[in-house]
Formats: sequence, structure tokens, C-alpha cells
Amino acid sequence: MTSLYRAFNTKLPRTINPSSKLRPLVPRRNLGIPPQYLLDEYIPRYQLLTSVEAAKKRSRAYAHLQNCNLCPRKCGVNRYEETGVCLIGAETAKVNVIAPHFGEEPCITGYRGSGSVFFSGCNLRCVFCQNHDIAHQRNGFDLTPEELAEWYLKLQQVGNVHNINLVTPEHVVPQVALSILTARDMGLKLPVIYNTSSFDSLDSIELMDGLVDIYLADFKVWKSSTSKRLLKADNYAETAMESIKAMHNQVGDLCFTSDGIAKKGVLLRHLVMPGKEDEGKEIVRWLAQNVSKDMYIHIMEQYHPDAHVGKKKRAAKQTEGGSKEEVRYADINRAVTDQELGSVKDAAREAGMWRFVEVNEQAMKPYIAIPATLALVYRAWSRKSLTTAGIVAAAITALVHAQHPWSTPFTLLVVFYMGGTTATKVKHDIKSQLTVSSTGSSGGEGARTHIQVLANSIVASILTQLHARQLARNGQDCFSNGTNAADLLMVGVVANYAAVAADTFSSELGILSKSKPRLITSLTLRVVPPGTNGGVTATGLLAGLFGAFTIAITSTALLPFCSEWGNREKGVWIAAVTLWGGLGSLLDSFLGGWLQSSVVDKRTGKVVEGSGGQKVLVHPSSTQPAGAAALPKQDTSLRATEEAANTATLRGAKITGSSVGSQEGTHDPEHESRRVESGFDLLDNNDVNVLMAAIMSIGGMAAASYVWDVPLSAAFAK
Repeated sequence: MTSLYRAFNTKLPRTINPSSKLRPLVPRRNLGIPPQYLLDEYIPRYQLLTSVEAAKKRSRAYAHLQNCNLCPRKCGVNRYEETGVCLIGAETAKVNVIAPHFGEEPCITGYRGSGSVFFSGCNLRCVFCQNHDIAHQRNGFDLTPEELAEWYLKLQQVGNVHNINLVTPEHVVPQVALSILTARDMGLKLPVIYNTSSFDSLDSIELMDGLVDIYLADFKVWKSSTSKRLLKADNYAETAMESIKAMHNQVGDLCFTSDGIAKKGVLLRHLVMPGKEDEGKEIVRWLAQNVSKDMYIHIMEQYHPDAHVGKKKRAAKQTEGGSKEEVRYADINRAVTDQELGSVKDAAREAGMWRFVEVNEQAMKPYIAIPATLALVYRAWSRKSLTTAGIVAAAITALVHAQHPWSTPFTLLVVFYMGGTTATKVKHDIKSQLTVSSTGSSGGEGARTHIQVLANSIVASILTQLHARQLARNGQDCFSNGTNAADLLMVGVVANYAAVAADTFSSELGILSKSKPRLITSLTLRVVPPGTNGGVTATGLLAGLFGAFTIAITSTALLPFCSEWGNREKGVWIAAVTLWGGLGSLLDSFLGGWLQSSVVDKRTGKVVEGSGGQKVLVHPSSTQPAGAAALPKQDTSLRATEEAANTATLRGAKITGSSVGSQEGTHDPEHESRRVESGFDLLDNNDVNVLMAAIMSIGGMAAASYVWDVPLSAAFAK
């Protein structure tokens, strides 16, 4: 209890900005709420109970505990003396988590979160339970109804949440009823949500009548054979039908206030499961015919194998085809297909249902991602900005980003690519004269290779996939500004692109500076030729900040924030991302000046750039003291050839036996004209880019972890 209290008090002030001012999620004209479901104001139902009605509720709650019939299990035990299937007694309820939660539907979480109380234990035994650590293990704190009431008030006063969300309360209905009545007397004024699997007895629903404003109800499966196998309750469907009817009779269809927040009614959920779409169709048809076609329904797609699903069997079972099923519940050990999901939604529409939970408007749409990817590929091919392998790598990277449910990662990639290629083209003819190529052509690295593409995007690609997985696991569809640990992964993605954009703009535009660059790794900041690794100019620094600024603006515009941000919050985010990107550019310069050698052609005084960001070959005599062994000009003996190769190892590559004999005319004089300007020959430009991107991404996540007081390890938790 003490640690729960401490966690709540230390975390909330950093993650929630209470405000008494009403801020609509979207302008009222765009809400799309029919007038009959729009409320001018709302008073919670428990506030309307008379003292006599409240006293009767208390009496009935205590009676239920003496002969427990709260769920269809109907254990009939006296919970003051023993426990039933749920293993929960009478005096307390076991609670796992109490906190503002942003993983529910947008109309429930709003912009301040839903004050969720996750009760431990459950009267079902779903083999695929997405919250099995809470429902099946019964970990947590024992709280009396009076202590629960105090937490409701804390969520209201400190958390400033929109509602009190009681998650999985079916087995603790009497304690919940008593806590609501106590909280009412203490000043609770928020709507109460009963978040249930619908495996409730009618006695429980009747007890909650007048205490609950919103029923957030699941309807999981239709067939008794399925419920017996997967839920361990063969009477689930018939029980759910009775319960949902009773819920709807109490509160009706879901209604909202003008800020888009639900206040009263039933919100029905159905999680589509692999291979069970026919059962989903039966469920939505029954709802339309027997409850209401106007019911607000959420047909969910975030099923993933969890709990017992996919676990190895102790002994493999022989199937009809002769193969062995090595894992448990193999038939649902996969994700749901678009066809399965779409068929259930189509069935709901055909049945006359029309009020659906809208998907995130920021979601990446295939009809946008695919043409956009093709357009990028065509642009790279037509402008010859990427090699063939580079185009393939870019297309794969784009598709990886497009798989994310938000459009943000894909758009950041596009903005970085468009901005980077544009900066590369700026005064390209002038820049080509400032350096020379290691291949003998004009200056510059030429078309970008697949290695260069991946160097800038591989870290972001990994974080994007991890974030998408966490979103699906948590049921989260918005950026909660640190309330959810998964937000740290998105910070890493933004930090990656801010840093690489700043580095690209800085190097491509900084080289045009009228002032000579100065070596950042030199204590005296000595002047070096344009293009030197680690050379910085004021123009380059400003260009880098502008590159990071483009990423900051893009992320601010496209991140689906759970809470509406004001100008101050947006300004802080933009400034932080811009400065972090600029810091990444400086880090890249430092790493390049220190770990990457810069080679200068002594004949022209210009920096030699390696093709595709690779190392530049340098003759050993240009880096060794006078009198050091030189490369033999001609020797046909095998021993001499081996000695020549060992002595004349080029920086970044070794000379093969077949190439030694040809050094006299072309290769050798060219390499002898090169000298190392600065840096150790440990990494090439691509290595430096990957290292910088990784440091800035992880560093950005660590900084956000500190500011939000969220453990960094939580972002990677399974």
C-alpha cells in the first residue's frame, strides 16, 4: 500500500497537467455525434441515489458476500469464512495497479486519461488472456472499500482524470459497490465505468444499477464449445447475452458531452480472434437484433498470442495429418488477418450497426504508404541519388516504417530523405570542386549506397517495430507523454531522425561556408580543409539545427497526442528535439574527427572522399616517419610480392598480389600523394553514422526516461 501511494504521488505531478478548463478533443462541429447522443452536462447516477436507496445497496452488498452468487460460477460460499473460484475474500479487494490509463478507447481516456483500478484475479480462465499477469496470478495490494474510495478521490483530485474505470470487477462487486457509496459521501463526482468480461450474474448487474454510468463490456466468443475450451466456461455466451441486455436496460446507448468524452451508456467490445470470425459475425448480428443497432461497438484487432497460447506442450500430440502439434492452442497462435477483421465489420454494418469506435486518424494507410514508397523509389532512380542496392534498401526501410500503426515514423523517414537529397543538390557543382573523390572523379561521395541508407535508418527501423509491438500489446493508440513506457521508443525514433537530419544538413550545407572549418577534436580548433571529418563551421551548425527543426515540426504535427498540447508544450517539444538533433550533429563531428581518418591530397590540398562513405586508401609512407619502408616498384618474385603486400597495407584495404605489379603507373603515385589530415583509422563514415544514431536514440530515450520518471527497461518489457 505504501509503495502504491508513493508511486502515485511521485509520478502523477510529472505526467499530468491538471486543468479545470474544458478542452475539446476536436472542434464540436467535427465530433460527428448525433444530437440524440450529445449531452449538455451530466451528473453521475450515484449522485442521484437517495439515502434510503444507498442504505439498501449497502445491505445487499454485505448479503451477497455471505452467500456468493456474484458470477455464474455461483460458488455459494460465505466469503467471510472461505473463498470460491476467484480466491478473493470479503473484507478486501486485491488491486494490482491504480493509475491514469491511456490504453482505452479515445472517448474513455480523453486527454487526461481514465482513472483505472485494475483488480487482481478473474472469474474466467482465458487461455489467451492479454493481462494474464494481473488476472491469473492475483498479485497486488489488499484494499478495503474505504481505502478504494480514497484512491478514487486521489484519481479525481490529483490525477484529474475523466472517470473512474473499474477493470475486471466481476468477482469483487460488493466491495466495489461499497467503495462507490463511500466515495460519493467523500465528494466523488466522476462517472464510474464497469469494465467487464460480461461473465456477470444478473444479481451483480442489479446491485450496480444506479452506481455505474458506463458499462465497458466484452463479448468474447459465441459457441459454448469455444468458451469451454478457451475461457473454461461453457455457459459464457448465454450469460453474456443476459448481462449485456441488463446493462443496456440500465444505461442505454453511449452518450457524450461536447468534449467527446463518454458519460453514460454501453460500449461493447469484441476482440476478433484468428479463425473465429464466424463467431464474431453471430455476436454482432445478435447485438443488432436483440439489444440495439445504435450500440457503440469496438471491433478490435489487437489480438496476439499470450498466456498459454503458443507455449510448448509437455508431450507432442499426433494430428490427423501425421504431424505433431508442438505448441498449445496452435489454432489461435497467430495474429488476426485483415480479411477476418473486415468480415466481422462488414457483418456488423449489414446487420444495421453504424456506431463504431473510429480508428486512429493518424494511422498509416496502405493506400498512402505504397504509392509514397513507389514515389520515393522513382525519385531516387530518376535523380540517381541512390545506387540500385540503395534503392532496394530504401524501399525495404520505407515498408518497415509503413507497418507502424501511426503515420509518424514513415513521414519522418520521408522528410529526412527529401530534406537530405535537397540539401545534397544545393550548389552541387560548387561543392564538387571543394573535395576530390577517391575514384578520381569530381568531389562528393556520389550516389548513396545501401550501407549509407541503413546507417541512417537501421536504429529507427528497429525502434519503430518495437514500438508497434508495444502499442499492440498495451492496446495504446496515442502518445501519452510518458504515462506509457512505450512512448520512450517513439522518442528514440524522433531522436534518431533529428540527429541524422542535423548531420546531413550540417555536412551538405556547412561545406559552403565562407569561413574555414575548424577541427572539433583539436584543442586549438585548428583550421582544416573543407570536408574534413570533425571540421565545423557556424554555417554548418545552423544548418544542422534547421535540419533537426524540420523533424521536430513534423513530429509535433503528426504524433497522436493523448492530451491536447498547448503552445507551451509544443514549444518545449520542438526546442528539445531541435537542440538534441544539433547535439547529434556535433557528436557525429567529434566521432568522425576522432575515430575516422581524413585524407588530403597533397597536390591539391583538398580532402579525398571515399566512395559510398568507405575508407580512403592511403600509402603507408604518407603516415610514417621519413625513411620508413616504401612500396617496391617492381618485383616479380612471390616473396617480394608478399613483403610488398605486408608493408604497403593500405588504410582500409589490403593490396592483393595481382595488384602490386600495377602500382607503378597509376595506383602507387596516387596514394603517395595522400596524407592523413586527422583522426584514427578505426571507422569509416557509415560506422560513425550508425554509432551516432544509436547513441542519440538511446540517449534521447534515457533523457525522456529521467524527465518522465519512467524506467528505460519498461519500454522493452514483454
